[in-house]
Amino acid sequence: MPDSTKGNHPNLKLFAGFILAFLIGSGCRLLAIPLPAPTAMLGAFIVLSLTAGYLLCDQFMTAPAGESADDS
Repeated sequence: MPDSTKGNHPNLKLFAGFILAFLIGSGCRLLAIPLPAPTAMLGAFIVLSLTAGYLLCDQFMTAPAGESADDS
């Protein structure tokens, strides 16, 4: 049985991302303001770099701590 107290819920993160994107898109449409998005290629690079940064930071933050210098 998985331990739900760890805070590692990838499905919850994905769901929250979709809900947030939907709310931002809907709000922009309802308020008749342009979407906060750059041109296609620039936007693709920005999304790629944000995703890579998020995944790397998530991997770094959840990695087990190494041995400290005081343990020798």
